Amino acid sequence: MKKTYLKVLMPMALALAVSQNLHAATPGPTIMPITIADPAQKIQVERDEDGVRRLDMTNPSHYKLVKQRLAQAGKGSAMFPQLHKTLDDQKQQQLKQKTLTGKTYDIDTTIDETQLDLIKNAHLFLEYNVGISEDNNEPYLLIRAKSSVYGGTKQTYIDLLLEDGKGNTLAPMGSTFNVLDGKNTLATSQVRLSTLKQQFPDLETIYASSYVETEAADGTITSALKYTEYPFSWDHIDRLYPQIAKDDGSKTLSSVTVMTNGKPTYTPKAPVDVNTDGVIKVCLNRNHADCDYAADQYLDPNEITDVNIPFDGEIRIPHEIAEIYPTDLAPENRPNGVDELTNIYLQEGNYGGATKQSYKGLDNSVKNFSDYISDPEVVTNPDGSKETILRWNIPRDEGRFGNAKLFSNIAEANWYITFAASGWPYFNHGRGGAAQPFQVSITSEAATRFGNYYSPVLPKIKLGYSCLAKGTMITMADGSQRPIEKILAGDMVKGAVANNPATAQPMKVADVSIGIEALQMVRITQANGQELLVTETHPVSTSNKGIVWAKELEEGDRVLTETGSQLITTVEREKYNDKVYNLKLEPMAGANIAEGSYLGMFAGNTLLGDLSTQDEHNYKDQYIRESSEEILQRLDEKWKTDYINSLK
Repeated sequence: MKKTYLKVLMPMALALAVSQNLHAATPGPTIMPITIADPAQKIQVERDEDGVRRLDMTNPSHYKLVKQRLAQAGKGSAMFPQLHKTLDDQKQQQLKQKTLTGKTYDIDTTIDETQLDLIKNAHLFLEYNVGISEDNNEPYLLIRAKSSVYGGTKQTYIDLLLEDGKGNTLAPMGSTFNVLDGKNTLATSQVRLSTLKQQFPDLETIYASSYVETEAADGTITSALKYTEYPFSWDHIDRLYPQIAKDDGSKTLSSVTVMTNGKPTYTPKAPVDVNTDGVIKVCLNRNHADCDYAADQYLDPNEITDVNIPFDGEIRIPHEIAEIYPTDLAPENRPNGVDELTNIYLQEGNYGGATKQSYKGLDNSVKNFSDYISDPEVVTNPDGSKETILRWNIPRDEGRFGNAKLFSNIAEANWYITFAASGWPYFNHGRGGAAQPFQVSITSEAATRFGNYYSPVLPKIKLGYSCLAKGTMITMADGSQRPIEKILAGDMVKGAVANNPATAQPMKVADVSIGIEALQMVRITQANGQELLVTETHPVSTSNKGIVWAKELEEGDRVLTETGSQLITTVEREKYNDKVYNLKLEPMAGANIAEGSYLGMFAGNTLLGDLSTQDEHNYKDQYIRESSEEILQRLDEKWKTDYINSLK
């Protein structure tokens, strides 16, 4: 029997007024109406067939709503003229789209096999948390929302508004304006707990809303609104953060007393740092000792390589959970106040977007995250307090997070576990006793300048792949040449410090990586006719650029060789359907090489980085940002005033 899900009322400033033309006959998909408390005072933003609350700028009420949010965030039209003009630009785009198709938005339903499970325009609430500030040693409420668009944007604007049940603003509105990126845009709303308690001593639920607007490379503008709800209890918070130091400047963050009983507790079995080297590394199509999770598909070279990660663990939370809403719950059955779905998301900042877990069996049946979650278990602790335990176990072969082509191995991946739940926060049934919907989330993204968190912060995940093509000739310690696939751990090769061929000396092969390659590889041709075929992020030593990725090489660069350097004449991309290899080198005892030096081997006569150098260089650019001057040089003229004012 189909379940009937609870419909709830949103706070006054969240649910927003109904426009006068709401019931105008407009062709398009069936949409779900929102239950609202006072139609005369609120603007209605409906979910579409995808469950997204897309804004229609041809609707005067939607237009007015965005104007109000921009004003509340301090983004006035004088300082941000183009941000306001995009509302009119979007209106014109939507009017044109309505004329052509009868719909405000043209939703792309084309399915690319390599982009299954990809959320191209990801808009996520990350977590509700409390953290101790490193600046003043006080606890703050922290809530964040994120926009990440696959391939990036010309501009992204995201805000975050926190309210109580009466529509009162709980914290300064968070907002971020971003140009020429759009792959990792965060909005944070934060407030001191002492201030929050003074102003809202009866706070029980935090109602969050986030608006995001993006402009794609082709000029298409999209905007959407998203809601969620977080339970809150001063009794609970006061027990966890007693007698926080406020005026004693001698106290440090580490000396603050924070009780641990009652905080959400995450216990993982997978993924974890198996080899205890301080990072969770999942090898997509490689197999070597640095992998916490070795490649599971490396024996089958093919064009499509999945990202498979096991997820096995439990979380204890201080709420009574009646039900976890299914991941694939139809939009019309979702609770009004909680738009986030029960899911695990994986996201890295180099390509943008996010992928979600899903698994399709041989019978074409689909299993999502919620299908792996066991029934909630309520436990009573020795001190009499109660918790609910949620457990899940996704085997690696069913923990599919899309295709390897959706990820780079040059940026760490963040991940988020989100539960859309129905129940009784803090086991309080109140007067009516009805269960209410709310969100519980944990994330790997720590807030800057905060620590000692209420909710656990997950470790980041590294995805590993990069090697040399089968048949690449490696110079051995005795000067002979051997195909890389014939080299074993323990063999001796000719190695060197990766940027100095003059340090060439015998080195031991400590580890061998074997895999496949799903991405196009890079063929490097030198003036002497020598060719190398390497993966795009394999480190190559050059005389004019230093150590760079193969994909960064250009005609005219010079690669380092045993005898000096060679001119690169061509750099080309090509598909490759065979095994790839890499070697991890180890200097001999007593070698005159500084500890921590990047090491390399000679492929033919060319100096290339080894496996350790590859791992170090994978993440060399993830925290590098363009200067404001560089951004202004590339930025469209229309956005320059907004961008300059965003820096103030």
